[in-house]
Amino acid sequence: MGELPLLKRIRTDFEDEGLVLVNVSVDRNCDRTRKMIADRSLDWPQVCDGGGFEGELARAFSVDGTPTQYVLNREGRIVSKVTARLLRTAVATALAGASGSRVPSDVLREESRRDRWQRPDDVLTALGAKEGAAIADIGAGRGYFTARIADAVGSAGRVYAVEIDPREIERLTARATAERRPNVSVIAGKPDDPRLPEGALDAVLIVNAYHEIEHYTAMLEHLHRSLKPGGRLVIEEHVADSRRAAAREEQVRSHEIAPALVERELRAAGFDQIERREPFTRNEEGDARWLIVARRPAEAK
Repeated sequence: MGELPLLKRIRTDFEDEGLVLVNVSVDRNCDRTRKMIADRSLDWPQVCDGGGFEGELARAFSVDGTPTQYVLNREGRIVSKVTARLLRTAVATALAGASGSRVPSDVLREESRRDRWQRPDDVLTALGAKEGAAIADIGAGRGYFTARIADAVGSAGRVYAVEIDPREIERLTARATAERRPNVSVIAGKPDDPRLPEGALDAVLIVNAYHEIEHYTAMLEHLHRSLKPGGRLVIEEHVADSRRAAAREEQVRSHEIAPALVERELRAAGFDQIERREPFTRNEEGDARWLIVARRPAEAK
C-alpha cells in the first residue's frame, strides 16, 4: 500500500472539515488484512468481508482493481473515483473547504484524462522530486504539476508555482488553499523573470510553456541562477516534423518548438549534461512530445 503516507497526510489535513477514511479490503484472507492493519498502525476503520472481487463490498462499489479511491459526500453518494494522485483534489472539491474556496469542477475530469498520457511519475523522476526538495513549476497553469510536485516533496519541501496571468495566479492560489498545500508558494512572475530565490532550487519544470517565453535568454539566465549547482531544468514540449527545421518564430506561432533549438539555447545559457528523450509521450491528439533534462554545472562556470 504505497498510498498510505499520502492517505495519512490527507486525513490529517482535512479531518477538521469532517473527512473520514475507511479502508475496504477485497482480500479473501481477512486475517492477512488484520495483520497488515496492525503492522502499519492504521487507526481508521478497516472493513473486510472475505469475498474478494465477488464479495458484497466489491460489488457495491464496482471495484475492478486495487488500490482504488472513492470519495463519498455527506449523503453517502459516490462523487468521484480517482487515482491516489488525484485524491487530495477530489477531497477538496467534495468538502469545498471551510473558506468556501474550491477546485473548479472540471479540473478532476481534465487531470484524470491527462494522467493517462502525461507520464507524470516519469516527469517527477526526471526532476529528482523527493521529500524536502525545492522545485519551481514555470507556467504552472491550473496546477497540474504543481499539485503532483507538492505531494512528492512533502511538508519539508517547497513548490514555487510561477505564472504571469493574473487569472491563473488567482486560480492557483485558490487551489493551494482548498487542497491544504502550505508547501506551495504562488509567484507572480514577469515575462523575463520568474522572481525565484537565487541558488535555492533543486529543479525547475517547464511543460508546454517554453515556446511562450519571448525573453527566453533572460529567463534562462534567471533560472540558471535560481538553481543550486547540479540542479536540474526539465522542459517538455512538442513540434511537428514538418516544422523541425523552421525558424524559431514560425515554430512559436504554431505553439511548439524543436528540441535541437532548445538544446542550443540551454548550452548558451550555461547548462550542460543535456539529455533528450524523444518521443517521451503522446497527448490525446496523438502528438509526439519530447522531454529534455539539463543541469546547472556542479561547479558554476
